[in-house]
Amino acid sequence: MTENQTAPGTETAGAGATRPRVVVVGDALIDEMREPDSVQEFPGGAALNVAVGLAILGVPTTLIAMVGDDADGAVLRDFIASYDVELIATPGPFGSSRATSDRTDGEPRYAFNEAAQKRRIEFGPRERAALDAAPLVVVSCFPFDDTAQTDEFLAAVGDGEHRLVIDPNPRAGMLHDKARFVENFERAAASSLLTKVGDEDAELLYGSSLEELRERLVASGTHHVLATAGRAGASIKT
Repeated sequence: MTENQTAPGTETAGAGATRPRVVVVGDALIDEMREPDSVQEFPGGAALNVAVGLAILGVPTTLIAMVGDDADGAVLRDFIASYDVELIATPGPFGSSRATSDRTDGEPRYAFNEAAQKRRIEFGPRERAALDAAPLVVVSCFPFDDTAQTDEFLAAVGDGEHRLVIDPNPRAGMLHDKARFVENFERAAASSLLTKVGDEDAELLYGSSLEELRERLVASGTHHVLATAGRAGASIKT
């Protein structure tokens, strides 16, 4: 590394000083929206949206996500770079993830391609260096039903109680093992600074109310739970 380069997870802030970067871990994908008379495509994904939102607010941000070496991957890379978000990309052996919302026959249907269903993030030296330097780590739409991958992520984060923010953001089309997802998500939440859950998460993962899920997470040791219910508002419990 030369004197003009900075380590992953930092940003030059003048006079040789560096600003720590928030690290977001999760999904980056192409959203394909099919209507009866049109098809539109947009860069998306819960983690990508969080990273871009933070950058718009002026927060130096790094995104760790799987991005394929294909045309969709090129679109994602250009979009992420246009917002000055640093991308640490795990190669996608099945290409880049794509989510399709099809409304051509009335009721919307959602589908995810093979890359999205088999998504995986590697936590190698560069990823770990970025995580080590981050004052805050945000994870969204992570495959918690993959125990080995969850273990690697939690080991890389380390002191989650002081800096880990979790939004499970499960998607039925990418959920392979609900029981395992719940087990690993709750394990991660118990060692987090803040966990955010919504009413749709409660229904999909637990078949319960949002209030019941909030109480369950607090009882299991989660420090702070932010529960969101759309237009009905939100609450936080510690």
